[in-house]
Amino acid sequence: MKDNLKEKKNNSKKENILKKNIHIILRCVALAMGIAVIVLSKLNSLDPNSSVAMLGIGLTCLAISILDDKTIK
Repeated sequence: MKDNLKEKKNNSKKENILKKNIHIILRCVALAMGIAVIVLSKLNSLDPNSSVAMLGIGLTCLAISILDDKTIK
């Protein structure tokens, strides 16, 4: 019985660590997309359609991270 409880605690800790890592990755992708749009726009090597798509990807990553953030706490 005690082994079963320990195993459940370990699994829940692993799941929390995985969720936190996913949130960090999603936020980093959003940040990278924003920076990439800024830099490529300054270099005049990015068309508006691509920039909107990149910013949309970043915004989607942030939205997923924020919506799921409440389940971690």
